[in-house]
Amino acid sequence: MKLPAAPLPRNSTDEQHAALREREPGAAALPHHDCPLCGKPNDCAAACSGDLAAPCWCRDATFTPALLARLPVDARGRACICAACAAAGA
Repeated sequence: MKLPAAPLPRNSTDEQHAALREREPGAAALPHHDCPLCGKPNDCAAACSGDLAAPCWCRDATFTPALLARLPVDARGRACICAACAAAGA
């Protein structure tokens, strides 16, 4: 039985990326270019560049627990929410 993914930290994309690297050593940004909530482009710099350290708009965004809870389990820690969904859910 596969356990659900651990909840993501509320406001820190850096912490999310660090947690991914800890869980999966050698992990690189995954090429998910669409928001898992609305399906529109998420403009994720990490996904576009393949580098989790790439500067991105999301580092200053707020992702509330309610917003993160709306993510499909298989997208948690693997796909970025777009700025519009992040703003709507903040």
